[in-house]
Amino acid sequence: MPSASKSKQKQYDKKRAGRTRNWVAIGYPDDLPPDWKSMITGTGIQWICGPLHDRDFEEGKPKKNHYHTILKFSAVKTQKQVMDFLGDLFGWGGNAGTSVVGFAEVEVVHSMVGSVRYFAHLDNPEKAQYDPGQIVGYNGMDPEEYLRRSQAEVREMTIEMEEYIEAHNIIELCDFARAIRYEHPDWYTLLSTRMTYYFNSFIRSRRGARLDAVGQASDGLQPVADGYSVDTETGEAVGPEGPCCRPEWSTAKEDPCPCDDPEGKEALEAGEYICGDCRYCKMTDEE
Repeated sequence: MPSASKSKQKQYDKKRAGRTRNWVAIGYPDDLPPDWKSMITGTGIQWICGPLHDRDFEEGKPKKNHYHTILKFSAVKTQKQVMDFLGDLFGWGGNAGTSVVGFAEVEVVHSMVGSVRYFAHLDNPEKAQYDPGQIVGYNGMDPEEYLRRSQAEVREMTIEMEEYIEAHNIIELCDFARAIRYEHPDWYTLLSTRMTYYFNSFIRSRRGARLDAVGQASDGLQPVADGYSVDTETGEAVGPEGPCCRPEWSTAKEDPCPCDDPEGKEALEAGEYICGDCRYCKMTDEE
């Protein structure tokens, strides 16, 4: 005879069958109110929403625009309970009034990692690719926990970031972070959570390489830019018009660069000066 504990476990498993906390729900924005995301968030449940799938095909025909979402409840739910949850928010439709407006029938999440990665088709190269940086969590749910990148993906992303740094001649970590913060959120996440030390070293080594490449001048100063040199004893960048304290060229920072001063900016705009290689000058030259 089965033990009492085994009997209770079977009863528990039978009761739990078809019940889980995590459910996949596909929403169709054309059939939903504009604030549908806020409506779900307002219920307090944790959930994740992927990017808009607007380039999917099935049997050669374009699919209707849709979002993949994961709803994470605080307690296990049946499929009917989840559909009731969505129906209470968005209403009921269909001939018999049994389908939720704007949502397909929900399905059990069998793998959180696989489901979240599918939001961007990361493991399906034959399908349209979407930006994983647009996978957003709500009410404290963090999709990054499930976006596990393979070593090959991390290596490819690292190379892209290095090439960006080289192409844009970046020699300060803060400038790199500022440049990618919104344009490349996936890069920014990698930089700020896993590879800060590596990229700080990479950028610093580029800065050092630029100084080393020009060699040593006969007057004891090391050339660093057009008309400017670094005094090897003081670390000060000097030129025809005096010192320029651009951080990447100089360790002497007692005097601010005149271009940071309002009067200096006016002089520069009037064509009367100033240092040839500070950030403001470079920005003005480019503009």
